[in-house]
Amino acid sequence: MSKHMSRPKDISSLTMRLPKIDPSHNPSNPHPQTGGFNYIPKSFYLYYIDMDNNLPRVRHFFYPGGDDTIDTSLLPDLTPIDLKVQTQNIVDDILSANPLNTHLMQSRNFINVKWRKISYTCFIVDIPKWNFVIEDDPTNTHPMVMSDTNGAYKGNTCFFDGALINFTDPRQTTQPPIPDTLRGFYAINHMTKNLNGDLLTDPRYPQNFGFNICFSVPYSNQLNGEEMICIFDPGGENIGPPVGPP
Repeated sequence: MSKHMSRPKDISSLTMRLPKIDPSHNPSNPHPQTGGFNYIPKSFYLYYIDMDNNLPRVRHFFYPGGDDTIDTSLLPDLTPIDLKVQTQNIVDDILSANPLNTHLMQSRNFINVKWRKISYTCFIVDIPKWNFVIEDDPTNTHPMVMSDTNGAYKGNTCFFDGALINFTDPRQTTQPPIPDTLRGFYAINHMTKNLNGDLLTDPRYPQNFGFNICFSVPYSNQLNGEEMICIFDPGGENIGPPVGPP
């Protein structure tokens, strides 16, 4: 994780000082109307990020069942509403007294993340006061910045259709709990190797890439809304292509 010096809280403080990113590669944009981009996901990956003993913890989930090598071709399509409902079910289980962990994967942290399916990729950050910020485009509401393995911000060719998505925290003491108090976001990983929509189909040629998640974090003794800009840089290796049917 890298940190930037704090700035006064205005629009410039919410602008990440990163190299310019081609707006057409923004994860919050609709997908190009070509090729493999038109496949609707039937599954999703969820990364739940919180703190454990004051240290970051990342738990990996795959819907359905926790095994992303299964054939999902006969499963129903998932709309963003379906994504929210099924993810909320996982959140409720994570935060219950005796979680079943039905969709939990064996992977942990952000080490050697592998995306095998055309799917939603959803992140939830359960750290109080950590708020998502935009990148270098003030009109962009997506907090994830894509990069290649060398850290170059050249955009991406597969993550589109993204949006912020928040969830109800079942630990809230109000009855019913206040809705949408856990912060999250998602994008669709179309598993495409270029903007023509050509799919990654040959396991000899995986696509390697990285990503950063950008936050603004208030100081404990802040005056005038001072915040520190922080970036989660997961590291590791994030690769495709799909295994078996999408």
